[in-house]
Amino acid sequence: MSLSLQPARCAVAAMTVVAVVELPASGGPGIWRTFCPPEALHDTERCGSDVNGGCSSVPPVFIDVSCGDVWCGNGWADGGTRDVDWYLVDLVDPDGDGVEKLTATVVSDFPTVCLLVAGVGPNECQPVVVAIGCGDGGLNLEVASATLQAPSTYGVFVAAGYCSGDGIFDGIPCGTQNSYFVSVQCTSHCPADLDGDGAVGIADLMALLEVRGGGVGITDFLALLANWGPCP
Repeated sequence: MSLSLQPARCAVAAMTVVAVVELPASGGPGIWRTFCPPEALHDTERCGSDVNGGCSSVPPVFIDVSCGDVWCGNGWADGGTRDVDWYLVDLVDPDGDGVEKLTATVVSDFPTVCLLVAGVGPNECQPVVVAIGCGDGGLNLEVASATLQAPSTYGVFVAAGYCSGDGIFDGIPCGTQNSYFVSVQCTSHCPADLDGDGAVGIADLMALLEVRGGGVGITDFLALLANWGPCP
């Protein structure tokens, strides 16, 4: 992922601008702002409410998502409480080997913890965390990924928090920096390894950049990021 400087801002994206750092004219630290990708679906929950709290709600409430989805939402932390969003994905096993890789990538305005959780479903809430993605600052980009038993159902948890495991319960009121989006990717092999060297890296990113347009968009770049590193 490249960082390009522009007047009063620097943009991070390969195709669609998904986030920028706005630099105040008077100087001082920049402000990280997240933009919703054009192909994304939208969580209709209003900032200040918490209506899809998953296993944190009674009864449990989830957003059903599919592999390949990108969802835009908002989060907040104020007055000793915070918003938590739970997404539910059915992980299928198209190649019949009993496992599948699940990756959730979050880009957010605020420090965020993203968890992959087993033991959850429409009628089940015995959560077991199987992967953690977190970011204490900087780009606020979190990736949680794991190769899991399939077919099965898993949860994706998104909330304000730190890598230490501490949640954030204040300091992010509505009307400040509340936006995020989450991409959910499922893979049974290594489709992002475009050069066939057994790993996803900078050469694959450059190859994807060379064919940008023609149906290649932000979802393709998020999928490549989700599979970064050695192929399983």
